[in-house]
Amino acid sequence: MKKAELETLREAAGYWTYMETHNEHVESCLICGRPTKPHTQKIIQMSISGFITDVDVELGDDSQGCFPVGKTCYKNYLKAAKEDNQE
Repeated sequence: MKKAELETLREAAGYWTYMETHNEHVESCLICGRPTKPHTQKIIQMSISGFITDVDVELGDDSQGCFPVGKTCYKNYLKAAKEDNQE
């Protein structure tokens, strides 16, 4: 299972700075907070433990649900994600 820490990706993308002035949550990227384009957005899963992973990973009760991310942030997630074989 690939996973990456959400807060690390948010800090790199400037999420909190953007949200201070825009505060948009409907169809906005989970990582950077900016609006997503439905035809290019990807969906990822967020865990209660604070990491994000692919939507097809079974997290059971640790899942907070699935959320959209923009194309660039998804690429950054893939670069930051590390394999975790402890399932």
